[in-house]
Amino acid sequence: MGCLELIKNKPIEKDITDNGINPVRLMIFTKDTILGPKNILQHFNHAAYVPINNAVNLIKSWKQQGTEIVYLTSRKKEKQVCEIKELLLKNDFQGSMLFYQSEGQEDIR
Repeated sequence: MGCLELIKNKPIEKDITDNGINPVRLMIFTKDTILGPKNILQHFNHAAYVPINNAVNLIKSWKQQGTEIVYLTSRKKEKQVCEIKELLLKNDFQGSMLFYQSEGQEDIR
């Protein structure tokens, strides 16, 4: 399993340890949970996905309450994983890491 950092030059748990709260850790699956196609014609165009409903603000509120947010994508190809990372950053999704399954790695069941 691979992982890309979403926050540069900042320890993953810095926000949480600063406020003295034991962190709740939440892993969010990206596809069709927080990101989705604008329309059915863009279903396979992952780079054009948009935030679903109020996902950005909801995740921001969880982060403000001390929740550690990480993401999981089903994308395996490096280009597609990077597209998902860029969408998370572009749309201001709060979180520290994006996990993905490496190409050639056996599916997790």
